[in-house]
Order: sequence, then C-alpha cells, then structure tokens
Amino acid sequence: MIGRSAAIGIGLALVLVTAAHAKEPNYRHRGPYLQLDAGFQVVTRDGDVQPALSGRIGIDIIDHVALEIQFDGSRDAERAVVTFQQRSRILTGRWQPFVAAGIGFARVTEVPDEGGVSAVAFRFGGGLDYMITRNLSVGLDASFVTIANDLADYATFGLGLRYGW
Repeated sequence: MIGRSAAIGIGLALVLVTAAHAKEPNYRHRGPYLQLDAGFQVVTRDGDVQPALSGRIGIDIIDHVALEIQFDGSRDAERAVVTFQQRSRILTGRWQPFVAAGIGFARVTEVPDEGGVSAVAFRFGGGLDYMITRNLSVGLDASFVTIANDLADYATFGLGLRYGW
C-alpha cells in the first residue's frame, strides 16, 4: 500500500514538473553572439581600482558550451588582454549561471624601464546571465586574470549586454 502510494505520488510530481517546464519558453541560443561589459578592475599588486571595458565575440556550439574570444583593458590602457576561452553554462533556462576559463596574451605598459611587455595570460571566472529573450541577455560576471612573469594580475567585475543572432 505504501509503495503504491509513493509510486502514484512520484508519478504525479513528474507530471506536474513536466507540465510546468513545458510552459517555460525556450531560452537556448545557438550561434554567434557579441557581448559588451562595463565595470572595474582591481589590480592585486597595489589594490588600485580602475574603470574597465570588456567585450566578447563567441559562438554557442551546444546547449551548455560556448567558445569565445574576450578582450578587456583598463581605462588608462596600462593593460590589454585577449583570451580564447570556453564558457560553460550550468543551466539553460531564463537564469544561466556559468563558469569560464581561457588562455591568451597580455600587453602591459606599466612596467618601469621597459616601455611595455607582452606575456601569456590566464583567465578564470564565472557569472550569471538573465535571458530577456532568446537572443538578448543581461549579465553579471567576475574573472581573475593572471599574467605570466607576475605582471599586474587583476580581478575584473562587470555588467554586460549580450546579443546573439
């Protein structure tokens, strides 16, 4: 008796969840996109906070995975970083948390007596996107960029707008 009641209860729960999910619009985007972010950078060496701009060009290749090129720099142009990275979404509904990691190049001009140095850069981060429509979203993200040779590692925080076509 208890087993039969539990089976009926689980069956009803599955029907209700499936019906609720069927009413939710599909927010899964596949294809190219462009994202622009505005925020700030915190340089770990001296704690300096600066306004920053960032942008991404990417392509959603499957429901949970995108490949993208991210570029960012500080307002005073002391650092410019370009990374190729993978972005993995944990959920694909209206709210889409994600993690990202990548490797690229950095140009640091704040190095004394050298005029500028290029080095390898690594980016690790994550955030949360809110899908307004299937092709338009707004998001918050944070990432940490470490640059080889201990050159101006920094954390960046931003608010962005993403459009996919």
